Amino acid sequence: AIIGNRGAGLRANVGDVTVQNSTISGTQAIPGSNSYGIYHVGGNLFLLDSTVAFNQGYGVTSGGSGSPVLTMRRSVVALNDGEECIGVSFISTNIACDESWTQATLGLGPLTEEAGTLVHPLLPGSPLINAAGSAATCPSNDQRGYARPIGTTCDIGAYESGSTVEALEFVAPTEGTPDVIPLYTDTPTPAAP
Repeated sequence: AIIGNRGAGLRANVGDVTVQNSTISGTQAIPGSNSYGIYHVGGNLFLLDSTVAFNQGYGVTSGGSGSPVLTMRRSVVALNDGEECIGVSFISTNIACDESWTQATLGLGPLTEEAGTLVHPLLPGSPLINAAGSAATCPSNDQRGYARPIGTTCDIGAYESGSTVEALEFVAPTEGTPDVIPLYTDTPTPAAP
């Protein structure tokens, strides 16, 4: 997670950069200048399975020479203060760079700590749930390290709704003090009919 930077959450100046299973949120503006969730200057930027939201200023901006190309797959760029995508030559699938979304219609929850990282969870009924296309293209985990997909296909963004990891404790039958063995398993949520 890239949270609360000033000026730009991520600035990619040269070369090819891949951002996957990442949340970029809370970027703060520097007085007298623009701010960005992602400022993409040169090379190619691949934004995969990520969430860029709730940043001051633009969501994703592309500039500079060399005709940089932004490729977005299974990612959401929304709910930023400025234009979602500006100056971007991009290849996109799914929900990205749409100015019409509100927090309520997108179903993106507030920044929350889960599994040692910060994410925007998907709220029940979010159009991002099970909306990422073929399950074969989904990565096996989300930003938290939880299993993908849960349901018919993975969710758009850095968070897989309904995917959790819980510790189960088994007590070994031994004499004296029993050993506790943590066992981590996925607890999927059944897909809606």
